[in-house]
Amino acid sequence: MEKLLFDNPSFKSGLNFTVRLGEKWKSKVSVGDIVEIPKTGLAKICKIYCCKIAEIPIEVLENEHDEECRTFDGLLKVLKKVYPILFGFKQEEIKDAIVTCLGFQFYKLI
Repeated sequence: MEKLLFDNPSFKSGLNFTVRLGEKWKSKVSVGDIVEIPKTGLAKICKIYCCKIAEIPIEVLENEHDEECRTFDGLLKVLKKVYPILFGFKQEEIKDAIVTCLGFQFYKLI
């Protein structure tokens, strides 16, 4: 079972999304897979989008697990914090960077 790590493990009920730099997660999980969120719970993968940052669907922003990431600017700010490599990118390069957006249902450990 894959482990999905979060800097801010806050989740809402219903559909949540997380945005990961690169395409690694596209090949690690499939829709329907269960992944572990260590010390927190489990998540069932419901949707997977792989796209440029500038093309992230509004559905992803509206359902981001982290409230701070529910706007494009907020998401960019957090992505730069989580992925320091983005600090060396120009604004245009960041918007063209490929990300994998994972939509999931969160199940808390009791």
